[in-house]
Amino acid sequence: PVVVIGHGADEQVRRAARFPHVELLGQVPDVGPHLHAARVSVVPLLHGAGVKGKVVQSLLAGTPVVSTPVGVEGLELPVQGAAPVVVVQDAAGMAAAVERLL
Repeated sequence: PVVVIGHGADEQVRRAARFPHVELLGQVPDVGPHLHAARVSVVPLLHGAGVKGKVVQSLLAGTPVVSTPVGVEGLELPVQGAAPVVVVQDAAGMAAAVERLL
């Protein structure tokens, strides 16, 4: 299944949540259990500043991460022994990276 966590899901995400294998959780009090259960974490950030917490939390959980250049800003990657991090520029690259990691 695909589990979508976070607030502010747009119409495209809400439409995808109609498929039986997609679950839209919204905001959760603790993403830790979800990251430990995940095979891949997707962090599609388009803007923001500073170190991105969800990327760091995913790496601490040992979960591979697919993100954008903005999503890994402030991080010195790769870290030896850490879960893989794949940085992509667009949605097609993100889908291909998730497929490769799975």
